Amino acid sequence: EKTYTKYYKSRDGKGIVDEVILVDKFADIVKPEVVKQLQDMNTIFIHNRYFWVYCDFEDIENKLMVPIFGTRTMLKLEERDVHGQLLVVPIDEEVQDTVIHEIIMLEPEILFVGFGHGKQEKWIYEHMPSFLSVRAAVGVGGAIDYIAKKTIRPPKWIRSCGFEWFWRLIRQPSRIKRIWDATVVFMWYNIVHKIKTYVNTKR
Repeated sequence: EKTYTKYYKSRDGKGIVDEVILVDKFADIVKPEVVKQLQDMNTIFIHNRYFWVYCDFEDIENKLMVPIFGTRTMLKLEERDVHGQLLVVPIDEEVQDTVIHEIIMLEPEILFVGFGHGKQEKWIYEHMPSFLSVRAAVGVGGAIDYIAKKTIRPPKWIRSCGFEWFWRLIRQPSRIKRIWDATVVFMWYNIVHKIKTYVNTKR
């Protein structure tokens, strides 16, 4: 610790270290007495990826009650060995650049986008070139409700018969227009398209 307590210590207009707090191990930074010292010195914590090798993400997020430069709940994105992370963000144009940056840092291979029908497809088309690690980007809607267990999936026999749309209509009648467009209207346009294609090939 002499590197910081002696050689780098601020003195006579030289040095870069004003105060030093010595702990037995990095993880001790979340101890109440250490946090109190940091608060008394009006500390702003600027994190570094190497710091997370020695610390627990949840402890830093929940116990290190000092201002952190950046977004507290996204600190774990600095550690690329943490798998299975789910990034949930609001639909807000003001945070879009931040979200894009966090996705790039996370380096996902599969990206689910739930901005609503139409908007999410346009967003994927516009931003996919920025996500070099993403092999597949999918616009999702109701699937998120199933994953979050907000909506109960229909019995297997209903899914096997292809009537999951009817199940969702009963449980979520507000989706009637979406379901109508996805079943009846889409099917009608598909039939018309196939008929026109067939007629044109026979000419």
